[in-house]
Amino acid sequence: MSIPFMVFIVLEKHDRMMNKTTEVDPKSRPRQRPTWFDVIAKGFNKKKVKVGVVNIDARDEELLSLESEMESVFVDFDHVDGNLKWEEIFPEWIDENGKCPNIPMPKLENFEDLNAVVAKVPCGVRDVFRLQVNLVVANLAVRSGWVNKMENHHRNVNGFAGKEVWRNFFSVPKVAYVSVLHSSEAYVCGAIALAQSILRANTTFPNDLLLLVDKSIGPKSITGLKAAGWKIQRIKRILSPFAKRGAYNKWNYSKLRIWELTNYDKIIYIDSDLVLLKNLDHLFVYPQLSAAPNHKVLFNSGLMVIEPSQCMFQQMMNKTFKVRSYNGGEQGFLNEIFTWWHRLPTKVNLLKGFQKEDESHEVPYAIHYLGLKPWMCYRDYDCNWDMQDRHIFASDSAHRRWWQVYDAMPEELQSYCGLTEKMNERIVKWRRIARNSSLSDGHWKIKVKDPRKGSYHSD
Repeated sequence: MSIPFMVFIVLEKHDRMMNKTTEVDPKSRPRQRPTWFDVIAKGFNKKKVKVGVVNIDARDEELLSLESEMESVFVDFDHVDGNLKWEEIFPEWIDENGKCPNIPMPKLENFEDLNAVVAKVPCGVRDVFRLQVNLVVANLAVRSGWVNKMENHHRNVNGFAGKEVWRNFFSVPKVAYVSVLHSSEAYVCGAIALAQSILRANTTFPNDLLLLVDKSIGPKSITGLKAAGWKIQRIKRILSPFAKRGAYNKWNYSKLRIWELTNYDKIIYIDSDLVLLKNLDHLFVYPQLSAAPNHKVLFNSGLMVIEPSQCMFQQMMNKTFKVRSYNGGEQGFLNEIFTWWHRLPTKVNLLKGFQKEDESHEVPYAIHYLGLKPWMCYRDYDCNWDMQDRHIFASDSAHRRWWQVYDAMPEELQSYCGLTEKMNERIVKWRRIARNSSLSDGHWKIKVKDPRKGSYHSD
């Protein structure tokens, strides 16, 4: 049987390893062992354990207090270049012929017989040295073969899961496509189209389609969502603490509930304003957190590969009032939690309007419909054209692709995508404003043939 290998990470406020020059008085050493060593002592039946020490000074008082019980093996490595910036590690655009920045690692072959590793990790967000220390620890863990247990204080979620972790190459992981609906039924049509697009993409991986919904989604909508292919699970909403009053993203932290789905090993989360055009099953092999870029060092949370963990969920909930989201919603929050994320190509989550389809006419894997949604417009054209400040979201080709998914749906499901009188009044209002302003794109001139016009659904 393999000997378990343990990893412990302790947060420190120093940017580099401490350099103490004064002698330590033995009488001043802590009388109690540090909590991380208590766990090590319980995990091994030997009197003295061999512990790799990363980024901790040899004269650290806690280490000196453990001399009789622990053999400290100091892991030496060259510090990363202090001039290296985070943006160089996560560039906005990747040059396929370029070289990755050099992040020095220790000679791992010198540390193969360790029982555990303890490390002090610098504070800070998007700190290159913090990243290096975590990579050193991760490489030592991988070198050991497997990790039995991991604990830390203020754990770095970017490198490790908050649970026992090891890879079992003989079992088939349980995976799912997941989306969330909350606060209103405005996106029920989108969720139905999303499910149908996933099924049309000929998914071959043994997976579920799971939709998390709050109490705002009524019985009629649930019937349609189930018919579209979703399994339904009820949730309670989570308030976005920094959202402005009446903001669209007031309850967007509800998305964090996906980390509670611990009966799955891996999840591909997809917002309900996306449709798939190609199979995405290959993404299930990607690690947490994998996502496509949004802007510079930030990722878009509309499509993510995540690994559910109750520990991770609780840690995020503990930080919701401490970590300020740049946009008040969950995307800003997650970008502060997962600063070290794995980049997927933009064609996996093509942001409609911001990112144009490939000039080679390669079909993207998924289109993310920013701005007004296709089912909220006439099918004749993208109604984002009717508002000057929304032209950045407008794309007739992407609009047509969504309606192709709609046309392939059974009539029973199409009925959930009807117009309400309120939706039609908004469209008519902005078409009139566009006409009176003589907007140069000229979409307001198009004669509307959408059969949904004049046959309205109740709100």
